[in-house]
Amino acid sequence: MPCPEKFTETIVKYKVDENIIEQINNGYEGIVSRTLKPIKAVDKLSAIQIFNPNINR
Repeated sequence: MPCPEKFTETIVKYKVDENIIEQINNGYEGIVSRTLKPIKAVDKLSAIQIFNPNINR
């Protein structure tokens, strides 16, 4: 699973709109590499759904 810190760095590097970054981080601000995998998975699924709203949970 991608490192949450690196994921954030990458989306900033590729100039993802700040509003989208805020949506992705909303409620998941404390997610770090040592966070439990199930929690990180929910965070990443949330990000994927923001980028592609047609994906169902």
